[in-house]
Amino acid sequence: MSAKLIQVCQTYIPAEQQAALAEGCDLPEQASGAALFADISGFTPLTEALTRALGLRRGAEELPLYLDRVYDDLIAAVHRQGGSVIGFAGDSITCWFDDEPIGLRGAAPGVQRAITCAQAMQVAMGAFAHVPVPGQTPATLSLKVAVAAGQVRRLLVGSPEIQRIELVAGDTLTRMAAAEHQASQGEILLDESAVRLLGEAISVSQWRQDGPARYAVLAGLNEPAEPCPWPPVKELVLEQVRPWVLATIYKRLESGLGDFLTELRPVTALFLRFGGIDYEHDPEAGHKLDGYIRWVQEVLTSYEAVLTHPTIGDKGSFLCMSFGAPLAHEDDTQRAAEAAQTLSRPPESLSFITPAQIGLSLGMARTGSYGGGLRRTYDILGDQVNLAARLMVNTRPGQILVSARAAETLEQEFELERLEPIQVKGKSHPVDIARLVGIRQGGRSAAGGAEAAPLFGRTAELLAFDAALRALRQRDGSILHLYAPSGLGKTRLAGELSTRAAAHGVWVLSGAGQSTRTNEPYLAWQPIFRELLGYSPRGTDALAFLQAALQDRNPEWVHQAPLSGALLGVSLPDTPLTAALDAEQRSQATRALAVRLLEGAAVQQPVLILLDDVHWLDEPSQVLTRDVARVAAAAGLCLVLLQRDEDGLLSGLDDLEGYTPLPLPPLEQEHIQSIIEHILGAAPNRLATEVVQALSEGSPQFAIQLLKMMQESGVLRSEAGRWDFSESVIHALRDANAIEKDLDSGEWRRMPGATIPAAATGLPDSVQGALLARLDRLPETHKLTLRTASVIGRSFSLPVLERAHPAFPGAEALVEQLQCFAERDFVQ
Repeated sequence: MSAKLIQVCQTYIPAEQQAALAEGCDLPEQASGAALFADISGFTPLTEALTRALGLRRGAEELPLYLDRVYDDLIAAVHRQGGSVIGFAGDSITCWFDDEPIGLRGAAPGVQRAITCAQAMQVAMGAFAHVPVPGQTPATLSLKVAVAAGQVRRLLVGSPEIQRIELVAGDTLTRMAAAEHQASQGEILLDESAVRLLGEAISVSQWRQDGPARYAVLAGLNEPAEPCPWPPVKELVLEQVRPWVLATIYKRLESGLGDFLTELRPVTALFLRFGGIDYEHDPEAGHKLDGYIRWVQEVLTSYEAVLTHPTIGDKGSFLCMSFGAPLAHEDDTQRAAEAAQTLSRPPESLSFITPAQIGLSLGMARTGSYGGGLRRTYDILGDQVNLAARLMVNTRPGQILVSARAAETLEQEFELERLEPIQVKGKSHPVDIARLVGIRQGGRSAAGGAEAAPLFGRTAELLAFDAALRALRQRDGSILHLYAPSGLGKTRLAGELSTRAAAHGVWVLSGAGQSTRTNEPYLAWQPIFRELLGYSPRGTDALAFLQAALQDRNPEWVHQAPLSGALLGVSLPDTPLTAALDAEQRSQATRALAVRLLEGAAVQQPVLILLDDVHWLDEPSQVLTRDVARVAAAAGLCLVLLQRDEDGLLSGLDDLEGYTPLPLPPLEQEHIQSIIEHILGAAPNRLATEVVQALSEGSPQFAIQLLKMMQESGVLRSEAGRWDFSESVIHALRDANAIEKDLDSGEWRRMPGATIPAAATGLPDSVQGALLARLDRLPETHKLTLRTASVIGRSFSLPVLERAHPAFPGAEALVEQLQCFAERDFVQ
């Protein structure tokens, strides 16, 4: 296994770096040779054709097979001429042909080998001029190539603990990129340096002008370079290859699941453009870039996101980052927004970096490993990934632009400025955008959005709310504990409670735990105490303000002002009294002051405290929440807790006075039916109702998002006041044996017990993201088993699963895995 794992990992390393590792040496930073850029065209029409022929998900899974076949031929041409594939960017590769490649004595000059390779690439692409697609017109793939010759900086950057990356930088790369912009499909363009070096050895069909620069269209190479392929690299050790592979990908490869990396999943893509490093003249350029990339990697690692492919150039460098792949979280878009804000403010040690331009977009993407048998990468591909790059190009330095779908996801927790739609490359119509301003003061809004649907099927919970509010007006406190899996409407219910409370003169104070900031003390309580005390961090002397605020409430509390700073998220100098406290005494005194402040507020006015996402509370917030819960009934406070699961950080509250557990069950089908009719404004046909009910499984949030996406994508269409599925969806459901005709009415209906293929109906990103977040916590072997089971169908037997499993784990291992799935409610 170790030898095979090493061999697979080596494909993630550029060829000449492999040779250097085998020789035990470093590549020189200064190098001369030729840079080659190859850009494949036609994958978007091919993707669309595969989707029409095979469906969304199967089409996405088939596409990498086509990609790999193309890249196999192109990368083989590079390696035959002693070149290295430095990096991938979707459907393009950047390669380097060194004049003195390690281990290839007597090789022709780099520029001659690069042009010989370019010609071989164009010949290889002839095999893909007509790509057959089942039931569709053949797709056409083509290629354009640009070559520039000269000096470059070969830079090795990135943390070995996260990922090492080779980059090539300098004016030669800038000229290569400029030549590519002048090239058309089927052509090879050379910069003037390449033409000068080869002289009579090439023929030029025409010259193209771009300002003062000229680029030659290659007609022929009179003296092709002799092949000089890389010799087999002697076996490396894991310690040499491991730093070149992302940690999450390495775990999959280590499990022997490299062939199963390709997935269609919701991803938030973040593109960042930066400058400030002179790769031509600054001897510290490599050190500076390494420091910056390592800092970016550390920021991303804190959010469990990854840097997929950097592109370096003197006129601007680009970083592509993925949130949601290879590891998903339910709040990936929020993580991306927080990371974007952090990345827009580099530390003082990186002050040479110019203000970043950042674009952020959310949507389905093809994620996984692709390339050839000699060289591979992990990346995210798709329309929304491209949109993030287009938004980056349209931002001003220091600005963060987000797509419309991302803005909808962020608007409850972040301040956004809606901007005029803009026209971007690849879109026929202007796209809606927003500027990310910052995290919303006071935490997330509990209202659930301005267009929240009416509450259906929550009568018992609303009666409990009304009873608690009646008691609160009599200064009788309570604890309402709402817990349920994601998507069942906890936040929406809390928003309704807040609205009813405010209408009765109750002071509603809100806070929330945050998954990415669980190490910040009292984070969830900070917006509550800021509002309670009327504190604003902008232009305020925090110490003077707190001393005055505490003086008004109780003069004996003034000397504890430094303790209250922790409750507001500000650091204050100690008084002699607070300086003498040890850590435990300080924590106890801070919580005691917090409870007294809340008790004092409840004397003046009924107070409701709403804490969302308590499963993400930092430890001091957990302890303070328990302290407040203990006094809530006597103090006349209504404490409302929203939690993902019944068991967890705040279990064990049921013995407290005034405690009311409110587990939220899935909605009954009649209530999902009411939601469907409300969203569509009319009753849909029978099949649409059954499909939404089957896929939503009682989740109101899922049902709402599924319906809206079906409407927006055209999956559901209204004709004569009636909503029906499109023909393509009907065909997909028929092919999946999921539907049948009702003989009496002639309408399509779901077959009893049939599995509904979610991809055919446009499964919403946010819900799929939530599912993937849970799945990604499973071991790699378990994920493959669950995927195999899902292919078999909604019901399956152990013998069938054992026979169908591609890794042949055996019945005993499968039984253990199925027990794990049952414990986590993946199977029943």
